Amino acid sequence: MIISICLLIATSGIEFHTDPVVYRTTLEIEDTISHTIETGEIFYAEFNCEIPYNELDYESAEDIIFANVIIPFKIRDLTRPDSLIDTLYRQFTLPSFSYAAKQRVSFIVQFGTYLTEGRFNYSIEILSGDKRGISEAVLEITDEDYGMSDILLSSEITIDTAGTYLKKGNLRVIPRPSHSFDERFENLCFYYELYDVVPTYDTVTATYLILSREGKIVRKISRPIDKVFPSQAANCGFNVLGLEPGEYDLLISIED
Repeated sequence: MIISICLLIATSGIEFHTDPVVYRTTLEIEDTISHTIETGEIFYAEFNCEIPYNELDYESAEDIIFANVIIPFKIRDLTRPDSLIDTLYRQFTLPSFSYAAKQRVSFIVQFGTYLTEGRFNYSIEILSGDKRGISEAVLEITDEDYGMSDILLSSEITIDTAGTYLKKGNLRVIPRPSHSFDERFENLCFYYELYDVVPTYDTVTATYLILSREGKIVRKISRPIDKVFPSQAANCGFNVLGLEPGEYDLLISIED
């Protein structure tokens, strides 16, 4: 699972949130000479970044307010001499600063890469004008930890009708890497995947708990999940307006 120590360094002011989520998937390798196909397990590490609009450096042209952002990304294998280095380029626009302030606009960036089991150090930089921020942490992936994926916290999950960005199958899932919810983002939604499911006409029972930091159950929902596919996607959500301000834990329990 994800091991934790996230360093947020803003050398010239950019502070942003990063939420890595790991999924397990099947890789098929075809030998074109022997015409055989081998399958194996591999992991997809998805990185979700949330950048508050006021952290960026803006320009304007022809009544358009925009920020050009460069996102260098590096992941280094801590047990083998392998590394991946890439750079993303994004341009974000605002209708006006007053609108952005009222709506508390944040920009979401999502990207990922395939990884094997192991320990990895990753770093993500955000560069905008003269501003810079960096997020670094260690990601540890072991097969035994992934009977289900990590949990992707989201501010909204809807049916995807346009084939747009931030999609999972037929769903559009908008990540909330800050893990903060309030009257603006009143629905705490989440997406995850189950693996090694034996398809039958039966179901498994998913129990979702929101716990206070003292371990008290403050919200509980149980839902059946049909055992349809070997890899089964699931999602749910809570309205959080009735909760007292504070920090909570989300626990998902699957019973078969």
